[in-house]
Amino acid sequence: LRGVYAVVDAVYVSDDELAGFINLVCRYGVCAIQMRDKNLEWQHRLERAKLAVQIADKYDVPVIVNDDPLLMKMAGAHGVHLGADEEQWFKPVRALFPHHIVGVSCYDLPERALSYAISGADYVAMGSVFPSPSEPQRVRVSIDIIKRVAECLNIPVVAIGGINWENVRELSGVVDAVAVMSALKPPDTEKGIKLLQKHFKPR
Repeated sequence: LRGVYAVVDAVYVSDDELAGFINLVCRYGVCAIQMRDKNLEWQHRLERAKLAVQIADKYDVPVIVNDDPLLMKMAGAHGVHLGADEEQWFKPVRALFPHHIVGVSCYDLPERALSYAISGADYVAMGSVFPSPSEPQRVRVSIDIIKRVAECLNIPVVAIGGINWENVRELSGVVDAVAVMSALKPPDTEKGIKLLQKHFKPR
């Protein structure tokens, strides 16, 4: 993963906007798309994830679902992102789906990032870097800690939390990818991705 990692949530991208959004971010070369949709019923999440996979496959952009390995399998997605509440799934998912992407949230914990990197995670996510509109209660992590984590690991390090085109410069050259959600919301998706790509360069 290198570049802009688009995170999709129904709070920002409605059903009517989803197909256009996925097409647009794929055309602009996002490195991955995560279907987050935490507040939707499971079947609704599945339908949106399937649509995202159908479109993103045309661009060879991987679609990663949040939290749910079964959703990943049923949607035909390319990976799953696991947080602390789902970490019991890491070993079985890694064993059952050796060719899928498995990412792990590591918050402000370098030791957690190192442990999962050794255990076979494909990437680790550190954050929240900045105050996050979607998860204001999330613990904050300094860019200095993220930089030290990135220097120690040979897998991609993704920064997440409150990242937008104004503050993304602070992460340029520090991490491999930036996970962005609210800064890409319609109708400013095209503007957002252009500015993010202008001001962020992967390490």
